[in-house]
Amino acid sequence: MQNRNGDRVHVRAIRGAAPAREQHNPVHYVTGISCPSEYEAVALTPQQTLKVLEQLKQPEYTMVVLVAVTGMRASELLGLRWRDILWDRSEIRIRQTYVHNEIQQGAKTKLSKSSVTMHAILAQLLKDWRSESAYAQDSDFVFASAKLCGRKPRCGSMVVESYLRPAAVRTG
Repeated sequence: MQNRNGDRVHVRAIRGAAPAREQHNPVHYVTGISCPSEYEAVALTPQQTLKVLEQLKQPEYTMVVLVAVTGMRASELLGLRWRDILWDRSEIRIRQTYVHNEIQQGAKTKLSKSSVTMHAILAQLLKDWRSESAYAQDSDFVFASAKLCGRKPRCGSMVVESYLRPAAVRTG
């Protein structure tokens, strides 16, 4: 092999001079544009939580109750399919999560539970939602996106922006 000057260059020398393949995320050192946010997280009292719930309709109401009473992460909730709800055992299996528009198998961390207990009131809420949902087959997402014809779950940030935060603001 020759360079532009006609000098012979050994391929081995080029390979040896090339940096080793990165073993970490190449975007790790990239910084984004900082956008100041007006949002401030606030802890709600049980009374305030009930007022927010009163403002919500299905399926957002069931989503909030599910997260509140089971301690599930939002990504675990969004990854739920109807087949993951074990009605006869009063249990919800966490088999996958929905993160950054992708389904990921398993729970988020090793410490995450693979299943959670389902209270009878929650079970009834889920049954009611299933009877209303256009996506009620065992393989369907519990909180499927109507915009995407049920192929993916709803977007968590859109639920917060369009429903939860406005409900919280309305209740004070």
